[in-house]
Amino acid sequence: MNSTQAIQAAVEFIQSTMDDLDDEALTITQTHMQEVISQLQRLPQASGSNYGTLWSIDDLRSLRPAWSDEKLTDSMESRESDISDRQCEDGWETIGYLLEDEDL
Repeated sequence: MNSTQAIQAAVEFIQSTMDDLDDEALTITQTHMQEVISQLQRLPQASGSNYGTLWSIDDLRSLRPAWSDEKLTDSMESRESDISDRQCEDGWETIGYLLEDEDL
């Protein structure tokens, strides 16, 4: 199963779970489930292998242990594009450097 299929399966599972909840439970969990679906749909999707870095709240907490999960998430989300751009630049540079020896 590739990442696209895994994400689709997770989204379908969450949506079917929401359909099975009673009104009170649905009200409590609907917002959370929609956020999870949104996060899953934003994950990198490709038909083959992905090589890259995904950051977690725990990674960020190691740098800012006093910050709340909400503050860590907000901080990363507001810088998401900058982080992605920099990782891409550094990734291409690293890949080029590592593959130089293979051209010999």
